[in-house]
Amino acid sequence: MSAEKYFDAVERLFKEVKNSQMGNIKKVSKMIVETIQNDGMVFCFGTGHSHMIAEEIFGRAGGFMQVRPILEPELMVHENDTKATYMERLTGLAQIYLKNTPIEKGDLLIIASNSGINSVPVEMALIAKEMGVKTVAVTSVKHSKATPSRHVSGKKLFEIVDVVLDNCGEPGDAAITIEGVPSKVGATSTIMGCLLVNAVMAEAVAELVKTGQTPSVMFSSNNRDRDGALYNAKVRMEFSKKLSEREARLEKRSWEGLAY
Repeated sequence: MSAEKYFDAVERLFKEVKNSQMGNIKKVSKMIVETIQNDGMVFCFGTGHSHMIAEEIFGRAGGFMQVRPILEPELMVHENDTKATYMERLTGLAQIYLKNTPIEKGDLLIIASNSGINSVPVEMALIAKEMGVKTVAVTSVKHSKATPSRHVSGKKLFEIVDVVLDNCGEPGDAAITIEGVPSKVGATSTIMGCLLVNAVMAEAVAELVKTGQTPSVMFSSNNRDRDGALYNAKVRMEFSKKLSEREARLEKRSWEGLAY
């Protein structure tokens, strides 16, 4: 059965990712711990279907309060998938997005892009590094190596960032062949990307505890054993002042950038 073939393909990837990426998972988790301990924040970004990986670790049970996604509707497939594909190939958009995000020097940015070749994710990494922001890619190195970059620099995402989390997917993303169908089916990049970022967060929480610090980890708001919504509200209130200060600095920078 094709469904069984797909399960088998994903299971193989789970094992490959576990065996090959654990070192980088631990590197990224330590980067997150250092970022949080220095009052920094973790931002995450993705275009197309990869935006789901950015959402996966935001506002999620078991996730850090310090995580914020950069979600641009025009780059998501829910509005217009063809338009989103065009948009992620345009030069110059990443600078606009980052200028309107409260990301600052010392923060960490996770960029999810399965191919890692389009202009927006590549520029996100280039500009973030210029800003003094630590960078992490969630990408398919096989796919990226097999495909030319669409960015004017000729660079690919995995060549720019500080650490790469490889989803180990095949070029083209889809994993299994069905006789009579010209293309493969059963994409794996979202599953493996979400696995990687959740593994990183779990490791980061454990590392933070080792330092004697209690992580600001969210509860499920639907948890009946503990009033998760009230707990989350308390943690959000503690964090809101810091976020408000960032938003104020962002607004100042934005207006200064428009001055002429």
